[in-house]
Amino acid sequence: MRNSHSKRLFEKTALAGLRPSQSDSNFAWKAACLALAAAILLGSALLSAQAQSPGAAGIAAPAWQVRSLDAPKWFEDMGPRSLVLDVAGRPHVAYGGDHLYYAWFDGALWQQAVVDASPGAGRFAALDLDAAAAPHFLYYDAVRHAVRHATRDGIGWRTETVQAGVTLDAPLGFALDAVGAPHAAYRDAATGAIIYAYPSGSTWVHETIGYATGGAVDLALDSSDTQHIVYGAGALFHVYPGQSDWVTQTVDAAGVMAGRSLALDSIGSPQIAYTGANAGGRAELRLARLTRAGWLVRTMRTSAIGPTTG
Repeated sequence: MRNSHSKRLFEKTALAGLRPSQSDSNFAWKAACLALAAAILLGSALLSAQAQSPGAAGIAAPAWQVRSLDAPKWFEDMGPRSLVLDVAGRPHVAYGGDHLYYAWFDGALWQQAVVDASPGAGRFAALDLDAAAAPHFLYYDAVRHAVRHATRDGIGWRTETVQAGVTLDAPLGFALDAVGAPHAAYRDAATGAIIYAYPSGSTWVHETIGYATGGAVDLALDSSDTQHIVYGAGALFHVYPGQSDWVTQTVDAAGVMAGRSLALDSIGSPQIAYTGANAGGRAELRLARLTRAGWLVRTMRTSAIGPTTG
C-alpha cells in the first residue's frame, strides 16, 4: 500500500517537474523536482523493506531515509549590485535563484556559503559590506513573493522580510549608509510602484516614490547619505529627497530600455549607464551625467544588430 501511494506521488511530482516553465533555462529546477521524487520513492522502498523484516520487540519503528541524488545550484538574474570589493580589494559576490549564495575570496582561496536555504530565495541578489566587513544582502524570494534582507551576526546568518506581497521582475537597488543601516529600492511589478524602503527600529518603512511600467531600479548614497534612485522604462527618472518631498528629474525622455547602473562621482553627482533604443530600433549604450546645466546624455555605442527590445 505504501509503495502504491509512493508510486503515485512519484508520478505526480515528476510530471509537475516536467511542466513547461517560463524559460528553458529552468531545466535545473525540473531536474531538482525529479531528484526529490526519486528520493521519496527510495525512502518509501527502504521503509517498506524494514517494516516487512522481522525485528525484536521494543525496537523503535523504522524512520524515513531520504537521500539527495542530484541537486545542482540554480541561479540567475544577477544585478548591478551583485559584486563588491572589500578594503583589501578582494571580491565578494551574491547570487541565487533556488537559494541565496555568497562567494568571497579570502586572499588565498574562494569560499562559499548558503545564506538563505529557503526555496526560491536569492533572485536579483544585491550585496554591500558594512564597516566591519560583514556582508548584507537584499534579494527577492520568488516563493514567498517577498523582498528580504540578510546579514551575518555573531551566531550565524540572520534573515528578515523587508516587504511581503510584492512581485519583482527586474534588479533592485541596495546600499548601506555610514552607520551600516540598509536602504532598498525596487519596483513592484504587480502595481508598477517604485518603493524606497529603510528600517526603523524592528520594522521596515515603505515609501512609494513613483511608478513605472518596467525596468530595473538602482540606488546609491552620497557622502551625506542622501538617497539617489533611478528607474523607468520608456523614460528614465532620477529621484532624490527634497526639503519636504521627493524630487523627480527626467534624465532621458524616450527610448529607454530595462538595464541601468548608477554611480556617484567624487562630488556626489550621479552618472547613469543604461540601454536605450534609437529611432531604427537598434540598441544603444547611453551615459547620462548631471551637470550644472542639467542632464547630459551621450550615446556611447550602437548595436550593429537590430531591432531589439532587451
